[in-house]
Amino acid sequence: MALHIPTALTPGTEGKVQFTLPHTQLPIRAEAKVCWYREQGQAGLSFLSLSPSDTSDLQEWLALRFEQLAVRKASQSKN
Repeated sequence: MALHIPTALTPGTEGKVQFTLPHTQLPIRAEAKVCWYREQGQAGLSFLSLSPSDTSDLQEWLALRFEQLAVRKASQSKN
């Protein structure tokens, strides 16, 4: 997962993270590893440990986002 963060991160660093998915009130907590970091404040994380509940919430959120994207692309192709 990619995120925007104001603090520089070192790839390979592991730790606990908590974030809220956009347009939700769902806090996600996980053990994660920094895969990459860009100076613009972007970082990529790999989840090492995620609770079943948070996994389900994240999967549902991702499915909804993909569905919204598919609908948007379909409506654009009709125009």
